[in-house]
Amino acid sequence: MGRVQTATPAMARAINDRLALDLLLEQGPLTAPQLRALTGLSRPRCPTSSNGSATAA
Repeated sequence: MGRVQTATPAMARAINDRLALDLLLEQGPLTAPQLRALTGLSRPRCPTSSNGSATAA
């Protein structure tokens, strides 16, 4: 069996950002609470814009 590596903070952030982006592209604009509910991420880890909504450009 190979050695298991843990994600660095930067890698975890990139994975979380990708998860959020994929959901936004799939479902359209979401509020921060909706995004947190769909991803299971906590508030500090959930990427959103400054107005509390999340959109994919």
